Amino acid sequence: MKQVKSTLLLIMYLSQFNSLFAQVKKLEISQVKNHMVKVNILSPFVATLNASHEYTFHPRWGVENGLSMTQLVLDNNEKRYTAVKGFTYSLDFRNYELKKGKLNGWFDSYFLRYSQYEYRRVKQDSSTGNILIPIKENMAGVSIGFIKGYRRIYQNKYLLECFFGAYLSKPIRYSNNVSDDLMKQYDVTSFKENPLTNGFGIRAGIKAGYLF
Repeated sequence: MKQVKSTLLLIMYLSQFNSLFAQVKKLEISQVKNHMVKVNILSPFVATLNASHEYTFHPRWGVENGLSMTQLVLDNNEKRYTAVKGFTYSLDFRNYELKKGKLNGWFDSYFLRYSQYEYRRVKQDSSTGNILIPIKENMAGVSIGFIKGYRRIYQNKYLLECFFGAYLSKPIRYSNNVSDDLMKQYDVTSFKENPLTNGFGIRAGIKAGYLF
């Protein structure tokens, strides 16, 4: 009889503990700040500034607006000058794990993106060796994709997250200042097929942020 009473008391204690833990967990989730500003700490390695703002309107759901600005010079020699500049705007719809909520853990993100870039090069005329031909390509495209990520929040103030995924881009505009025949003549590879605005690409990064 004493063993039965002890078992019942233990079950009641565990039940109360689980109830209390669930209340604390809900309270923690509700106390997490809904606005987050972030920067991709890997972007500077490719001469890009990437910043974003996320608003979590539900423990499981959030919307993120992101903007990337690129100013990359690949070759600064006046006879081989090559540079890429442009911007990307992305809209992410995030879904966090039910158990973890927006506190910590894994998340899925479905995103739309608009990209616009300008690719500049200088090609030297091989026959004369003196004439420099400036080549400029302008392009824009829209993308749809998916990423999988993991986030940690510290002291309800700071966050760190990493993610990896893929996307598919469709071009909506392209122009250049020279003919295709001239580009073939000087053996110039076009930037038209780049994955940012045309084709399949990979999206990955590590973001650090602040909650407010």
